[in-house]
Amino acid sequence: MTDRILALVDGSAYSESVCHHTAWIAARLSAAVDVMHVLGRREIGSSQNLSGALTLGARTALLKELATADESRARLAQARGRAILEDAQAILQTDGVGQVTPHLRKGDILEAVQE
Repeated sequence: MTDRILALVDGSAYSESVCHHTAWIAARLSAAVDVMHVLGRREIGSSQNLSGALTLGARTALLKELATADESRARLAQARGRAILEDAQAILQTDGVGQVTPHLRKGDILEAVQE
């Protein structure tokens, strides 16, 4: 028998259902739950180099602005991920799961699950 269940949530309309079903299974197996949200590459910033077509002084100013925008986008993605995990944890606990451990990861979902 397993003593832990991994539930992956993404904030979509299906996440609540995933939590309810996970709680149902956890109750029957007396298992704890690890709930995970993975921030994908699109959410944690752009890896594109947008500086190639810029000239002299415009390049420096725009690069700073792009870096600030990427940083802001990454911060918002992390805040959204934490909120998704908090909501999932609340649903699982309301449904009777005693031990819920949230995990917020960055990068590839397969690597995050293997970890």
